[in-house]
Amino acid sequence: MARRPVAATARGERQDTGQGDQGKEWTQPRGERWLTSYSVWGLGVDALISGKLDDALRLERSALDAKATFGDQLGIGLTIEVIAWIAAEQRRGREAALLLGAAEAIWGTIGMSVAAMPYLSRRREQGIAAAKRLLPPAEFDEVVEQGRAAPQAEAITVALGRSRVLRRGTGSLLTRREEEIARLVATGAGNQAIADELVISVRTVETHVESVLRKLDVRSRGAVAAALSRHEG
Repeated sequence: MARRPVAATARGERQDTGQGDQGKEWTQPRGERWLTSYSVWGLGVDALISGKLDDALRLERSALDAKATFGDQLGIGLTIEVIAWIAAEQRRGREAALLLGAAEAIWGTIGMSVAAMPYLSRRREQGIAAAKRLLPPAEFDEVVEQGRAAPQAEAITVALGRSRVLRRGTGSLLTRREEEIARLVATGAGNQAIADELVISVRTVETHVESVLRKLDVRSRGAVAAALSRHEG
């Protein structure tokens, strides 16, 4: 029963919102968030096909949040894949490429892919083509490879909108908090000033600064501003 929403979507059968809502009402009292999230994923695919990109992204992120909680590799792969297609449609090329690579890593691990689902395979080809149009070929290949190699947890934070993909260089990811701190460091702010600004401890700032320096591949705080400009330009 858990695979029925996946099979239906793979065959191209549309799920209407009313049925999806009924499914949520039926399963949630039993704590079946795992099963419900497949229906939510299918509704997200329907929304994407209908051109309702914001709705599609909201639904897919909701499904991914559940799948990540359960460590459901099939579900994580399916949702990351669709979020990549949405990112391409919304002209976020590097995000799309990274997530396509992350999905490929999952498919390689579990031995299957949406390429085996004819209806979704066609949509996947469209998503890849859309992402390729947004980036030079070498850059697209580089970021896809980055996605393949990235820890799954980092790819999930990108898909959920909790971190972003840097433009060039190492391709490392900055979380939103790291980005905030990096920008304050770039202004010359010290750890205490940053802690006061963000209402966090100095020790927390120190930990984030160390991570920022590592991800931007610089050795000193003074190099952060130039590194941010280089990665974002």
